[in-house]
Amino acid sequence: MSTPADLVAIEKEVDSILEKAKTTASKIVDDARRKAREIMQRSIPVEEYEREAQEIIENARRRAEEIIKEAEEKANSIKNIDSSLKSKAIEKTVKLILGV
Repeated sequence: MSTPADLVAIEKEVDSILEKAKTTASKIVDDARRKAREIMQRSIPVEEYEREAQEIIENARRRAEEIIKEAEEKANSIKNIDSSLKSKAIEKTVKLILGV
């Protein structure tokens, strides 16, 4: 069974551990703040990222132009379908709709 002296010693030990933990935590937070300030004061080399972003944008623009050109060519080829083929396509579509 614990005596009052044992309880006092345990309480002192707990208080000592808590105090050390608070001191250590405070040091860690101070170090983190210092490092964060250092990082925030550094200049970030954004030129490389800007070049990469411009390259991505340029590639996307070129690909979009290619897609538009292909679509225009397909549209023109559809416009130039022989009138007899158009008539046959219309006839098939109407038959499908009517279920004939």
